[in-house]
Amino acid sequence: MSWGALLDHPAVAAAEFRFEQVPFDHPLWILFSSGTTGLPKAIVHGHGGILLEQMKLQRFHMDLRQGDRAFFYTTTGWMMWNFLVSSLLIGVCPVLYDGSPAYPQPDVLWQTAQECGVSFFGASPAYVDLMSKAGVVPAEKFDLPGLRAIMLAGSPVSAAAGRFLPYQRPGRVFRPRPLGRHTQPARRAHRHRRDLQRAHGRARGAGRAHRHSPLTQGSSAR
Repeated sequence: MSWGALLDHPAVAAAEFRFEQVPFDHPLWILFSSGTTGLPKAIVHGHGGILLEQMKLQRFHMDLRQGDRAFFYTTTGWMMWNFLVSSLLIGVCPVLYDGSPAYPQPDVLWQTAQECGVSFFGASPAYVDLMSKAGVVPAEKFDLPGLRAIMLAGSPVSAAAGRFLPYQRPGRVFRPRPLGRHTQPARRAHRHRRDLQRAHGRARGAGRAHRHSPLTQGSSAR
């Protein structure tokens, strides 16, 4: 089915949308590990774990704020797409780009960032290598007064990539923040859900022990 055919229907009114209440660990999506250490592994992510991880990552690590415009060059087949779209949770406007990062010119992503006034720019170390070979130095050509953070993800960030990319403007130098391997946020979300389940179990166990403790029998616990 084409995109046009998919959207070929009457507009859906906001009042017709329905939202279902689901358990904390109700499956949301399945993401696969990179396969660098073996066969790719399917990881099922629950609503609650992903929600907590995305809020933490974007608020604390990325310093994204309501009204910001965030850009990360990605395709829908990479988990950074999930990360980018999830920025809507905190009132951020995701900037989407469909096409080659080197066409029609190798600095097209920075041109897009300037036109959209982004405060967050993300790409892969491979893109930095492309920029280096093409002689693209963003700070010499583009004006991004609202830019607060640059992030690299997808593969290990070399020292050379870290030295090349910093975007400078008077009074501030922005060095890239390496996120690490592309499944790290997904793995953290999985651990969050697992740890919360363990904490919930410990809390329930503590509650049962408290109710049966000789110190609380026959009296109201305060």
